[in-house]
Amino acid sequence: GWYTQGDREVAYELQLQLAEKAGTDAWLCVHHTASDEYVRALARVVKPFHNGSRAIYLEHSNEVWNWIFPQARYCAERSPATGSPMEYHVRRTAEIAKIFRDEGVEVVSVLGAQSVAPGHFERVLSKLGPLPVEIDPIAIAPYFGHSVTNEAKASGIDAVLAQCEAEIDKNRADVAQWRAICERFKLRLVAYEGGQHLQATWQEQSNQTLVELLIDCNRHPRMGQLYKKYLAAWDHDTDKALMCLFNSVYPPGKAGSWGLLEYEGQPPATAPKWAATMEHMGLAP
Repeated sequence: GWYTQGDREVAYELQLQLAEKAGTDAWLCVHHTASDEYVRALARVVKPFHNGSRAIYLEHSNEVWNWIFPQARYCAERSPATGSPMEYHVRRTAEIAKIFRDEGVEVVSVLGAQSVAPGHFERVLSKLGPLPVEIDPIAIAPYFGHSVTNEAKASGIDAVLAQCEAEIDKNRADVAQWRAICERFKLRLVAYEGGQHLQATWQEQSNQTLVELLIDCNRHPRMGQLYKKYLAAWDHDTDKALMCLFNSVYPPGKAGSWGLLEYEGQPPATAPKWAATMEHMGLAP
């Protein structure tokens, strides 16, 4: 009932209503500090919206492996066997799914993992044993463009986009490793996030010339071609598994150009990522 949803997480009820109106699956994240009582109450909130015709993806927190977020330390402190946040993440993911199912809500229990670290994941599992049966897909974020060199940035748009294309090819090796892990555990592989990752570092964000270069890269027609290649490769390598591109609408700036659209109603001719995505989905503008 808060007057705005812009200063905190959007209410679960509104997320579920939006999914219902759009006729789509829902993807819900449970806060890393949520108690069992909170999770059970959430399951009861979700239950009226769950009619079995659409999936409810349920994820414990977000990127617990990422040490820029407080959930990484929180989870690591509860991981005595390995010291890795993934240890607690595995256990808590299963616990949350079990609570939902005990309340009569069937969910797709998502285990988030770091796309570039399949080896670390396997080392953690070697100490923990098999994954709990409550877990279904493993979800990664196979971004491209986050490793562009300073030399490429200094050379301009063509050099940056060329490295982005090379990274798409490189990412496929990581996806293949994750696919092998999932096949071994008889799980699916999905992507909780994906797309380009041309973001200025903290040290670079005061460099307006560089920020504008990365924005221009996102607006360049070649970026649309890269999205087509990226999505086609993902479909080929994962048998068209779910990918949640990050994100729909986001104004570009020093923190990145994450949106497929920069603003609602943007003309397709000026939004190459959005146009390429719609074309890939068979919804060409």
